[in-house]
Amino acid sequence: MKRLLVVTAALFALAGCLDLETRIRIENDGSGRIRMLYEADADLVGYGMFDHDDSQLPVPFGERDFERLARETEGLALRSYERRERNGRVTVDAELSFATLEALNAVYAGRRDYVALSESNGRMQYTQVILESTVEELEEETRAFAEEFLAGYDLVFEVRAPSRIVDHNFGELSADARRVRYQSSMAEYVTSDEVVRWQLEWER
Repeated sequence: MKRLLVVTAALFALAGCLDLETRIRIENDGSGRIRMLYEADADLVGYGMFDHDDSQLPVPFGERDFERLARETEGLALRSYERRERNGRVTVDAELSFATLEALNAVYAGRRDYVALSESNGRMQYTQVILESTVEELEEETRAFAEEFLAGYDLVFEVRAPSRIVDHNFGELSADARRVRYQSSMAEYVTSDEVVRWQLEWER
């Protein structure tokens, strides 16, 4: 199966669980900040899948992962990193600034088209790939496995625009119309066969 976040493969392998939330604040010139919040079972982290130095995810998790990515990517800087453990759960809260869309896309396994931004008729058009299509259809046994072990764990995406958002294809719009938030269960994310692109528009 082919997914934008290959984290699902790791979860399948270990039957472990992970919550992931990304908050992107973007400007009209393609610069901005991204905050990534992870919450994972401490046992899963201790196993080595998400360790202090080098995780096996295509997105950064450990502090050295973030430092290395920022060091090797032009226009990307690590602003903060915090890791804490409580009640059997490990929480990671990291924030990076990006000067260009290329720098932002580098956070996601070097993709060039995870996030795209363009202008048309005085509006900024933002597109973010949430889910890619699978190479092959999931077998029922695999689907049932995912639904059982990933129940209760979520992926959350949030985008904040520099001005009022006038159109979006899904997600919850904030009261000030500056933010859109979309949440999906990890099980739904893994088992869906849809190609999902998040589209937002705001006045320039």
